[in-house]
Amino acid sequence: MAKLYHPKRALDKIKFTLNLYSRHRDNLEDKRAAVLSTPFSWGEEKGLLLKEIDENDFYKFIEKLQVFLKKVIESLPEMEKSG
Repeated sequence: MAKLYHPKRALDKIKFTLNLYSRHRDNLEDKRAAVLSTPFSWGEEKGLLLKEIDENDFYKFIEKLQVFLKKVIESLPEMEKSG
């Protein structure tokens, strides 16, 4: 089975975007601590689902996604906020 994501390519694109756009750098710095420490919890988005999902599978996916996002964020340098 092919990988659905490629961490190196994703990281290269993220770094490129962060270097190009200050609003993305600012947003990353604002969200960095939350992504690294806050567990996922449902909000209004649950009501926007078009069909029922298996919540156990969803939470398993979220756990994997958070591990991936933590690795990405930890590999990025601290950015100076613009403005």
